[in-house]
Amino acid sequence: MTTLRYSHQYLIDIGRFSSTDLEKIGTYRGHHNRLGFAYQLVFVRLLNYFPKQKLFEIIEDILAFSALQLAIDNKHIRAYLKHQQHI
Repeated sequence: MTTLRYSHQYLIDIGRFSSTDLEKIGTYRGHHNRLGFAYQLVFVRLLNYFPKQKLFEIIEDILAFSALQLAIDNKHIRAYLKHQQHI
């Protein structure tokens, strides 16, 4: 997992989910799929590119903030990684 730090305010300003985002995230089944999609959404908004899919690129701060907004344990990303062929 990559360590890249952003200020809390920057994460909030750029990565906060709108009601439309939450509605879209809610269409995915399972905590792992919702978290995986949400993580990629915030990642793209902050860095303007998708995370690397081979050896899936995880930035702890982005994962934690995404999980916090969804009230999902960030450990569910492990299940998402197990289904990487579906990503």
